[in-house]
Amino acid sequence: MSYKPEKYNIGDTWQVSDGKKVHSFYLQGLNNDCFSDDGSGSIGHAVSEDLIHWDELPPALKRGEKGGYDALDLWSGCAVEHDGKYYLYYSSRRDTDHLGNTISVAVSDDCVNWVKYEDNPIIVPDKRFYCQDDIKTILTIEDSPVKNNAECRDLCVVRDEENGLWWGFFAARKPADECSNTCCIGLARSYDLLHWEQLPPCFCPDKYDCVETPDVFKIGDKWYMLCLTGNQYGQRNPTYDPNLFGNITLYAMADRPEGPYTECFEDNVAIGSMYMSGACAKTVLHNGKRYIFYTQSMWREGKNIENAMSYPKEIDADENCKLRVKWFSGIESLYTEEMPLCKENTYNSGKWGSLNEWSFGDGKVSVKAKSDVGVKIFDVKAKNFVIETTVQRKDAVSAGVIFDVFADNLYIWNRVVLLDYLKNEVWLTSARNYPKINARRFDFEKDSYDLKVLVVGNTIEVYVDNVLTVHHISERHHGKIGLFVERGEACFTNSVVHKISDDES
Repeated sequence: MSYKPEKYNIGDTWQVSDGKKVHSFYLQGLNNDCFSDDGSGSIGHAVSEDLIHWDELPPALKRGEKGGYDALDLWSGCAVEHDGKYYLYYSSRRDTDHLGNTISVAVSDDCVNWVKYEDNPIIVPDKRFYCQDDIKTILTIEDSPVKNNAECRDLCVVRDEENGLWWGFFAARKPADECSNTCCIGLARSYDLLHWEQLPPCFCPDKYDCVETPDVFKIGDKWYMLCLTGNQYGQRNPTYDPNLFGNITLYAMADRPEGPYTECFEDNVAIGSMYMSGACAKTVLHNGKRYIFYTQSMWREGKNIENAMSYPKEIDADENCKLRVKWFSGIESLYTEEMPLCKENTYNSGKWGSLNEWSFGDGKVSVKAKSDVGVKIFDVKAKNFVIETTVQRKDAVSAGVIFDVFADNLYIWNRVVLLDYLKNEVWLTSARNYPKINARRFDFEKDSYDLKVLVVGNTIEVYVDNVLTVHHISERHHGKIGLFVERGEACFTNSVVHKISDDES
């Protein structure tokens, strides 16, 4: 389900639809600026009809000749179609200036065979608005002050049908005395997708040390911009949720495609994590629906050594114009077996703490754990699966599901997903010491919520009322599955485990 090229690690990804298939382009390499083969540092290419299974194609673009405008590893961009032609934009870098970057383009008639534009690069920072070679700002990178940086990268191109033109959004720096005042999303416009006029920045948050990989799209009457940030760029706790300090995809809104874009700080995160998973979130409009992908970290043998493209999600706005990343129903095509969690013949009853008062009937499982934890383990085990249940709280402190129960007690290995009603958070933790493995704020305003947990390979995704809350990558020990309640009463209905083929991990 998660995709990576066979030979290379994967970096930022972005997509375009040809109406039948979705093309995914991505940065690929053996390591940064590795010249051991010409596929490393190139832009890879894969296609899919169902957004789940991907066919790898030859690289779309490779680095240019030594001394040229794109001699170093190619960096992020976007792809668009217009009048039967495809335009693949990318960030280009000279080997004579590792810190400077510009934007270039290649053109194709079939979205497979690409020719670099003869007048590349097409966007070089305009010193009227942005830092350039002779207008730089002192920034701190890896504890060493350097004069940086003529940033001009990660172009996102959007059609403005009303005005008959194209808008371009790119990561840039504007002159300022402090780092957080320099970062911005630059703006440019074009009428032919090749020649671009630069304009003042359209998003200047003045509180992040970096915002990058923008994506811009329209839902309803609002325009939305996604940007990547997080603590790793130098600013601590940049969002409303102190749990989110890894990779954070924030969003801002505008009434016009050209902006200006502003955030609602009380709700400015589309995708967030406590860890470095979830980079470069990009959307694609395909057959009338908008989907979102991002780059996720993958674990192998206890080490975070490679990345993959995430499973697809849908993205939409609620009645208050707040962005929500949602469950992708196409995952359900992978279900191979359904195992209900509603029968009284449970596994190892009594070995999981207090026995409590469990009751079964009419597809419901109820429990009252007066002052302890109530755990009910079922004789159900799967490597890859989706757990679904509707959790109705009576007065419990928290309730959720437990899985990967590896042995005959709760001290060896397990994972627990909790709806924490007191803290107003969704937790990924483990019993019985309950570390905060990953978490996100969630304001519980009603008694009943649909909980869905996808567990495939080393990926764990938690959805509450079909909205993505927690996503996490970690080692696993496959085991039994059950239900969990803490200090109080709760009821679970329509509880089922959908098994997914092991081949999908």
